[in-house]
Amino acid sequence: MRIFDVPVGQPFPTAFAGFRTALAALDEYGFPVRKSLLKSLLGEYPAEAAVLMPAWCGPDHAATITALALTPSERRLHPESEQTFRTLHAAADCVAGALADGGVGLRLVGAGALDVPSVRGLLRLVELVRWRGLGDRVQLTGFARRSALSAYLAERGYPSPEPDQLLARLGGARDEPRAAAPDAAGSPVDTVEQRHFAMMTDEQTASLDRVALAVEVARHGFFQSDLEVMAYAALTGLRLCRPGQAVDGAAITGALRGLGIASSWLDAVEFEVGVLRTAVDVRAFFHKVLGIVRSFRRQNEQALDAFAAVADDEAVSPELRAQAMLYRALTTVKMMRNPVAGRDEAERGLALLDGAGDGDTVERERGWLHNVRALCAFSEGRYGGATRDEKAALNRVAGRSDASSLHLKINLVSNISVLQERAGRPEAALRTWERFANVGNAWDTIFRKHHSYRLAGLALATGDRDRAADRFADSLSACQELDDVFHRAAIGMELGGLALDRPVGGPVDAVAVEHFAGAAEAAQRLGDPYQYALAQVGLALAADRTPGREALTGLCDALTYPRQAARLRDAVEAGDRSALSALIPRPRTKLNRPFDHINLHL
Repeated sequence: MRIFDVPVGQPFPTAFAGFRTALAALDEYGFPVRKSLLKSLLGEYPAEAAVLMPAWCGPDHAATITALALTPSERRLHPESEQTFRTLHAAADCVAGALADGGVGLRLVGAGALDVPSVRGLLRLVELVRWRGLGDRVQLTGFARRSALSAYLAERGYPSPEPDQLLARLGGARDEPRAAAPDAAGSPVDTVEQRHFAMMTDEQTASLDRVALAVEVARHGFFQSDLEVMAYAALTGLRLCRPGQAVDGAAITGALRGLGIASSWLDAVEFEVGVLRTAVDVRAFFHKVLGIVRSFRRQNEQALDAFAAVADDEAVSPELRAQAMLYRALTTVKMMRNPVAGRDEAERGLALLDGAGDGDTVERERGWLHNVRALCAFSEGRYGGATRDEKAALNRVAGRSDASSLHLKINLVSNISVLQERAGRPEAALRTWERFANVGNAWDTIFRKHHSYRLAGLALATGDRDRAADRFADSLSACQELDDVFHRAAIGMELGGLALDRPVGGPVDAVAVEHFAGAAEAAQRLGDPYQYALAQVGLALAADRTPGREALTGLCDALTYPRQAARLRDAVEAGDRSALSALIPRPRTKLNRPFDHINLHL
């Protein structure tokens, strides 16, 4: 078997650069590898192909990842990104398929010098090749290496833990001396992100343009889960943008347009620039980016310090200071499990805005602060106080139609429904949730997937099993339309578990069999050994059988859920049907699931 040596590390990699290099190297091999690669990437993953290898997509290529999956959320300090998961899964699946079809192997040289998203994607690649019995087809070397980008950030207090986290997940031991760069660098694939990054770092570029590009590059990094690029862009922006410089949000927008960059995020909910009035505000923007990098890496104390650099600076516009207090509140209540400290930060922000008038941007920040104070009350079990704050937040943004206010309204209606559910009022929660349906065709298939799932869960809680079944079916239908095997596997497994809740010793449950079979098919496509084994266990239980070791085929290859896999193995070996049934999930009332297949923190 031929093994390709592919140097994947680059001095200044942007998101997905490592996988792009691997895909390009395989493409150069020719038939049959190239045929397999093009067929799978362009045929099965057209939206992901537009992200990974845009040059391979023709001028009429219309598929976009935004039509299929959600992004992370700045306003909620929420790092989970379905877009990043789908892109990395597509890349890993196409590489694994090309290796199988071509009978070749791949040695990725300089794994420690990859971009952060590609490092996470290697976890997916290794699990897929093991699942398909191709464990020897992918070899990873150079974990101790670091890119020049990573070395630069480490020297300034922003080291990248991801390569070491991946190595720990793979059970490896590093015995190489650490080096600043790989022995050989991969050739970067030309992308918009790479060009913007190069322009930002080019000293021949005008200073204002470089500051504007730092904003744009930070946004790209955020939406593609590239924490290194985010940090580098923020540090670059802070170095170039000095207090007193004539720069604000309008100047940034103008500079980007002057460069021919029609950013899709100029008026977005996340990382908006409209409230940046002075150079001090622009610097506050970059401090916020650094805080988010810290938060997404679970470096909570350092995140609080970064947000404090904005919150405590009286020269910063009040909306931005209040926003930083919002992020401090979110960090303390969500990550540090300290709702009292979170409430104090929220109230500090509300007090700051008392003398700031009632303009749209101020009222919107008041709404977000009421929302996080409600979260603190919810975390303490004070549902009445949480409801009052959610209603106060709604009053602050009533009648406002900007993107951030609309985003907040959606969150508020959802949160009020959850509060009613937790208070033991599922009928009221269902009525509140149904308010979304009145918007009609304003919502897309992604929204329908989530909306129908929650509606089904609430209908189930009220005892309306027929309506629940109809809405679960609609959520699954939306998954099918989106080619979303991740959520198809999750929903199918839960519905199979629900159908198992029958008297012990009953007949074969055809409904359970149907759902578990669907979950098994989705898990197989996903390449998830644990979910597949769990579906096999469910099929045995649905047939009133005690599953044997044959149900555990491939379970030893599970990287995503190692602890759950160990419990499943123990329960199968013990022949404990009750324990096995308990391991199978039942439907919930919200579809949000972590994308653990690319999560290095497990």
